[in-house]
Amino acid sequence: MILDENLQALRRVWCLFEVDCVFRLGKRFDLINDLGPLQAVIEESLGSATQLRQLEDGLAGILARHAESSIDTDKLAIWHQICAPSLQKLPLNLIMEFKSFDGASDFTSFDFRVRSLLATPPFSS
Repeated sequence: MILDENLQALRRVWCLFEVDCVFRLGKRFDLINDLGPLQAVIEESLGSATQLRQLEDGLAGILARHAESSIDTDKLAIWHQICAPSLQKLPLNLIMEFKSFDGASDFTSFDFRVRSLLATPPFSS
């Protein structure tokens, strides 16, 4: 996955869902920025200390709740797939009617899993 300096791709709910799918399928996953593959950037200290800190802070701040989507119904459908199992039992149309996931723990497991996978070299399963 190609990342810009703001990690914009990882701020999209569909991209986070894809990251989770790649890892669940046991496939290789690489993050790449303008300096090259992030594994090499980190291991070889190719970026400045500031760039590496920004990367670390950016990855730590990835949350499904704050992820964006160009179409709200798509975001709600993806959220329904990644939310806490107790919420997955509710019909999607009921959730869409209220257009909201209100609990602080709605995406805790998903967020933990994705951030852990993204923050752990070699960025592959």
